[in-house]
Amino acid sequence: MLKKINEGGVESDTGFSIQITGSDIMEYRENDRVVRINLGYNPQNSTVNIYVSKISRWNSLETQLISNIEKTIIADNIKSAVKLLTGNFQIL
Repeated sequence: MLKKINEGGVESDTGFSIQITGSDIMEYRENDRVVRINLGYNPQNSTVNIYVSKISRWNSLETQLISNIEKTIIADNIKSAVKLLTGNFQIL
């Protein structure tokens, strides 16, 4: 089950959370791992783009790579979570 925790954040009872930390960054947390995801705004259609395809490593400087399967899971989790937030979001 998903729960909105603040204006830019959502928690799941399955162990992940998202938090928009600035105009161009979202943090995705899963257990003790974190990945920062770039955001971009498209004024033509008033959409916030979430660039999941650009992520590659957990905890930024760590050597633990994010697999394509994990990227798909992260994208699906974010897609579900942003439904609780105000705005139009697109996962790229």
